[in-house]
Amino acid sequence: VAQRRVGVGVVAREGGDPDSFTGQARLDLRDGATARAATHVLYDMGEGHAWYPPEIVLIGNRAVITPAKEMTGPEHGPAGSYRTESDATAAAADDVAVRNALEARWLAQPAHLVALLDGATALSTARAGGVRTLTGSTPLRTLAADPAVGRLYRPYAADRRDGAVRFTLVLTARDLPESLSTEVPSGSGDDTFRVEYRDWSKGGAITARPGPTPAPQWTATD
Repeated sequence: VAQRRVGVGVVAREGGDPDSFTGQARLDLRDGATARAATHVLYDMGEGHAWYPPEIVLIGNRAVITPAKEMTGPEHGPAGSYRTESDATAAAADDVAVRNALEARWLAQPAHLVALLDGATALSTARAGGVRTLTGSTPLRTLAADPAVGRLYRPYAADRRDGAVRFTLVLTARDLPESLSTEVPSGSGDDTFRVEYRDWSKGGAITARPGPTPAPQWTATD
């Protein structure tokens, strides 16, 4: 948490699941006590679209959503305008883009790592050179009850309450997370998720822009 900021890449539900998506984000670790993360997500649902999907900026539970790139401008009506959702959690029920952004946050934030490790019922460590790999499993019901990431796991726990999430966490020689892979039991098999961490301590702070139409703060190439 003392590193303050980190870039992440997320692949959610690999293997052609209709809810799969890939994304990039930057986390701003504002609160050292809770490892709360503000997240800016530029996502692609993995379907090879030529168009640019909307970007989502999450700060707290507020979401700012850009229009799709070719839909920008008043000539496209509401579809060409920036919009703000004051309650991203509620909006996610009907908005796939906002749901993806929230899931990217839940998967990548340090609080997720804490929940997996603190709740683990099995854990082993291997070291190769300066890299340390932690492998373990954490009960779904434990993760579903966690205040930071419970909303990610509650739908799974409702179907497979006695299941467990298998995870692999790779740490650098500085003991900073390098990658996290999880396998979550679901009704049709396992949903897999992967998070890649990069550029610890780099990048500017994520801030709420004033006014009704804030410009995008960064792109996947930043």
